[in-house]
Amino acid sequence: MSNAPLKPMREHGYLVLSLDTELAWGYYDDDDARERLFSADGSRERRSIERVLALCDDQGIRATWAMVGHLFFSQCEDCAPCPVAAWRDDHRGFREVHVTGQAAQMQPAHPQLAQMQPAHPQLVHPQPAHPQWYAPDVRDLLLAASDRHELAFHGFSHRPFHQMDADAAQSEVQAWLAVAGRFGVKPESIVFPRNRVGHLPLFADAGFRCFRAPDRTPRWHLRRFGSALKSADDLLALSTPRVYRREQLRREQGLIRVPSSAHLFDFPRGLELRLDRVGLQRLRLRGIAKAIDHAARSGGILHLWAHPWELRTPADEDKLEYLLGLAAEQIAAGRLRSITMSELSALASRTERR
Repeated sequence: MSNAPLKPMREHGYLVLSLDTELAWGYYDDDDARERLFSADGSRERRSIERVLALCDDQGIRATWAMVGHLFFSQCEDCAPCPVAAWRDDHRGFREVHVTGQAAQMQPAHPQLAQMQPAHPQLVHPQPAHPQWYAPDVRDLLLAASDRHELAFHGFSHRPFHQMDADAAQSEVQAWLAVAGRFGVKPESIVFPRNRVGHLPLFADAGFRCFRAPDRTPRWHLRRFGSALKSADDLLALSTPRVYRREQLRREQGLIRVPSSAHLFDFPRGLELRLDRVGLQRLRLRGIAKAIDHAARSGGILHLWAHPWELRTPADEDKLEYLLGLAAEQIAAGRLRSITMSELSALASRTERR
């Protein structure tokens, strides 16, 4: 029997997965791209959301689902003021989102809803709500999974916050809180639309605890030299997404800053499809795979993110399943934990108090 001294146990690492759940709202201001990327009836995007949720649950992965607030609605409630009124002359989506009239009444759970009540409650909708702009089924699916996943803020209308004044930002936040509050949702985490951070003190005053910060590491800056250089880096796994230490989580204007490590589908789609066709869909993931291992072995934090709609093919599903499977192996070995953004912010807060 060896008498060698035992090495101290290293603390396990952490995996954070945040998912920007927005359907058509992510491209509200780009009609051509929206119509090219998304299915007309929202069925493909819903299958992707269901598949991502199933993959997470199968592998024991907890995720932060950042949802656009307007998706909580079942249909247009003819709100006054209308949150998309400014689109009327600029975006074709206005005609799909704004449907005059009110088919069903919902009683407000919060005082803030007073400013969002139907202007014409006696009217009836002439047509069903558009499935790319309204998603009560997605809302209910994620609410049913709230014992193992987190619902987070992703803007009420996906407008970037850095382009708003304080009053507009306040309206977006209160509108999200009002409609989500009908279903008992009290968010703690923020994923800013398009990763453009803004008005942090306003969110701190509203009771939020943390926000996803964009990746600004040297690896991210490779894109400044064109997509080819970053793609080569991904394929050759010359560098890996950044793994953070808990001590590097810091407070910014009252909120815990949770840096992202990698966007899972930040890769040229044409090249990706060519790799997929020859069975090499996992080739570009080697750097992320290394980062999962590094987080597990070093006690670090890896924060991955994606849009569920980006899982458009079986090969895309295989990529996510492969990475979550690697994480699940580390979890089973006791070297990694899967936690949500709000859970990570709670850990960071405890570290601050030490």
